[in-house]
Amino acid sequence: ALAAMGVMRFCYGALTVMLLMLCRYAWTDRESDGLALLGLALGVSGAGFFAAAVLTPWAAGRLGTAAWTAWCAGAAAVLLPLLGLPFAPAPLLVAAFVLGLVTQGAKIATDTVVQTAVDDTFRGRVFSLYDVLFNVAFVAAAGVAALVLPQDGRSAPLVVAVALLYAAVAVAMTRKGDVSRETSPWEHLDGGHVSRET
Repeated sequence: ALAAMGVMRFCYGALTVMLLMLCRYAWTDRESDGLALLGLALGVSGAGFFAAAVLTPWAAGRLGTAAWTAWCAGAAAVLLPLLGLPFAPAPLLVAAFVLGLVTQGAKIATDTVVQTAVDDTFRGRVFSLYDVLFNVAFVAAAGVAALVLPQDGRSAPLVVAVALLYAAVAVAMTRKGDVSRETSPWEHLDGGHVSRET
């Protein structure tokens, strides 16, 4: 689950840099207009984060955390090329919402797995490792994207490569399955506390 979240965070970071460059160099002539468009895109992505917070408890409780993560990654793998390859503002704003939803949805599911499946003795260390992985993946993605993207941000190979990474996560999480399908981690969260019952 941690590795899947790291890969998805890497994908989100690379696409964020691509979107920044598109807003600044491909879609607008003035820096102020580019920043305004980027702000709109980030706001739309933030709305996806909010939607994930609402949807994930129900979806992960019904499907299981691994299956929900697989659905999130699979949706991104399918929709990203369709919405991203035209390199047009409107489809990519839709993509920003979708990617915000699936990235945050997978993160919430992973948080739940760590919270419920890791022993109290090790939970703090695992969360620390998780935070480092989460941040390093984003920074690494920004660095890689900055190296491979052209100045205007239009890169079909990057979009396809990221879609393939999402697809790999979807396949891996589908194969992994959810060992807690019958007793979902969400069932153990009662009033914000972790139940010891099984």
